[in-house]
Amino acid sequence: MMRAGFHRGVGIALAVATCMLFVFGCAGDATTQEVDTDLRRDIQQRGVILQDVRSNITLGTPRSLDIALNTLYSFNLHNSEAGSELAFVANRLYHFVYPYLEYGAEPNRPPSGSIYPRLFEAVDQGRVPDISQEETTFLSSLASAVAVLTSSSPEQRERAGEVTSYMVQINPNSMLALYLHGYYLEFEGEYQEAQELYRRVLENDGSCYPARLGLVRIYYAQGNPEAALPHVEQLQLEFPEKRYVLQWAINVYLQAGDLDKADRLLSNAIIQFPDQTVFLQKRVQLLELQGKYEQAGRIAAVVEKRSGETPETLLVKVQSMIRNDRYEEALVLAERGMQEYPEFQRFSALYGELLIQLGRREAAFEHFQQRLEQDPKNLSIVSSLLDTAIELERWSAAEDYLEKLLEVRQTVSLLRKAVRVYDALDQPQTAVRYARSLSEEFPDDPIAVRTYLNQLLDSGYQQEAVEYVDRRVNEASQSEVRSVLLYFRARLVQDQSIKLQYLQSSLLENVQNVNALIEIAELYGSTGEYNKAIRYLRQAIALNPEDQTLRRKMRDLQNRTQ
Repeated sequence: MMRAGFHRGVGIALAVATCMLFVFGCAGDATTQEVDTDLRRDIQQRGVILQDVRSNITLGTPRSLDIALNTLYSFNLHNSEAGSELAFVANRLYHFVYPYLEYGAEPNRPPSGSIYPRLFEAVDQGRVPDISQEETTFLSSLASAVAVLTSSSPEQRERAGEVTSYMVQINPNSMLALYLHGYYLEFEGEYQEAQELYRRVLENDGSCYPARLGLVRIYYAQGNPEAALPHVEQLQLEFPEKRYVLQWAINVYLQAGDLDKADRLLSNAIIQFPDQTVFLQKRVQLLELQGKYEQAGRIAAVVEKRSGETPETLLVKVQSMIRNDRYEEALVLAERGMQEYPEFQRFSALYGELLIQLGRREAAFEHFQQRLEQDPKNLSIVSSLLDTAIELERWSAAEDYLEKLLEVRQTVSLLRKAVRVYDALDQPQTAVRYARSLSEEFPDDPIAVRTYLNQLLDSGYQQEAVEYVDRRVNEASQSEVRSVLLYFRARLVQDQSIKLQYLQSSLLENVQNVNALIEIAELYGSTGEYNKAIRYLRQAIALNPEDQTLRRKMRDLQNRTQ
């Protein structure tokens, strides 16, 4: 009975044990399954994250590269095999494409066997790396194409251009591919296509500053500083201390004729980068434009001693010959400047100006027409053609060139030319319209105000002139503008004594108002007060010593006093 009870107890125990083993065995199987599921989920999640990182690197903008690198470090994937390779690629792209924004973290070394160290080493040497078919992916091609930025060899740049063209075709959504191909096209002179690609990149990510710099270079090459200026201002805001940004800002301000801004930037740049001859070269160019020829010559000699001849130092020699009336020699030198420094557009303009100076105006016109055929988007050449057409009195041709320029700029000089062209074409209403625009756009510019009032009077709009003078004379803050307004008020009255009062008031505002001096001289001459007339005319001649008409008037007055 005891055995039976024992066996019964053992049986119960075995049954319970068996049940427990089954239960715990099942529990153990469930835990293993859950672990496997979590592992698979983790692997899948990492795969998705790495794919997003790869997509952001392929997009290739500063913002997308930031996202890629932050993701790798946030999820601690930069130490994985795939993650370390992607982190390396992103860091190298930052280094070569966006050095002003280079990522701060030290780039991880990719796993052994990665092709990317070899690719970027070749890029660093200015070579397009060779990639086998097995190694070719969009990312490896993108890395290879960066050589378009580092190569100085035309052959290597051409190879890089083939890669960028291929990349743009298979993935037009890669902003880095678009930028690299735009860079290639820019240096091939395909400005229109390059502009479109640069604009697309900037629309996607405005922080892609190399595309902005590319637009600045293109607009400068096309003689269109007005289009370049907004980009220059943005670059200066973001990178005020960067040498390359300063250099291009100075180029654009010089081209736009904003000599004050160019002067300020140059002064800072020469202090900040004392060993960079390029800023001394630009100082030479600025001094020439300011008419400070002796200073320009001295600095040009320093530049030439350091770096040999530059376009700026050659320009000094040409200008020196012009000042000494050695026009034929200057022409030869300007022609050499065009051939040796084609990107320095001042030589082309000077060559045409010298032809005009030598009486070969038709040859000058043909010269500029040929240049425009070679570079039809270049507004500097269009501007030279406008000036030459005006010189030749080819008013219809002048109108065509004028309209092209007016589409992109509204300067005092250009609007005055518009007034002159339409006046010559016997279109007084159009001439007045441009003169009115001139006065409205530049109300504090005495030349603009004078042009408007002259055109009103010449076109028979005397009442409009009276109303304008009456309105502006009390509100104008500039003394030179008030002087002009008072001069015209004098012209608009008949009473001689009142006329004289207005003219004298005009001189009180600006003693160098030549028109007022001449008008007073004529007024005194008409009343027989020749000595007074001579006194005022002498002041006018001192301000305009080359004006032969004034000298003839002086001789006539002097004869009357005898």
